[in-house]
Amino acid sequence: METPEELIPVLGTESLIVGVGNVLRGDDAFGSLLAQRLTDKLTIKVMDTGSAPENYLGKIVKEGPRVVLLIDAVDFGALPGQMRLFDLRICSTRSVFFTHSLAPDFLNSFLQQASGARAYLLAVQPASLGLGDPLSPALSAGLDILENWFLAHYASLLNEAGK
Repeated sequence: METPEELIPVLGTESLIVGVGNVLRGDDAFGSLLAQRLTDKLTIKVMDTGSAPENYLGKIVKEGPRVVLLIDAVDFGALPGQMRLFDLRICSTRSVFFTHSLAPDFLNSFLQQASGARAYLLAVQPASLGLGDPLSPALSAGLDILENWFLAHYASLLNEAGK
């Protein structure tokens, strides 16, 4: 994904951004940190599931989204910081490495059956996943870029008013 603009046709007012990540494992923190930065600032709902998204399946379904956008650090063989958008309905992610027990393919099947929601994965290529590692410079820059992009495109009126 060259720019976050690919997200515009995917996201709508009934979308849910789900940040996934372990803040103790370097770049794996990416999705979780982004969700924390965006919570209560967007017209789109945001949820931080930490490193156990399977524990939030009921909450995700209860939110009633039409689209779920998972954001996670995923090894898909690219350069650190590069992003790729997967439509989980039409694209298998079995050839990539996930650090969490809930595979996106399973989440997609579950959401389709439980709510009819469409699931996407915004994968960010990590540089380091070591315990206690800091966020790498590449992912730190990507975090700032995505945060600013989401705020520019989906900021809530309350956030824009500075309240």
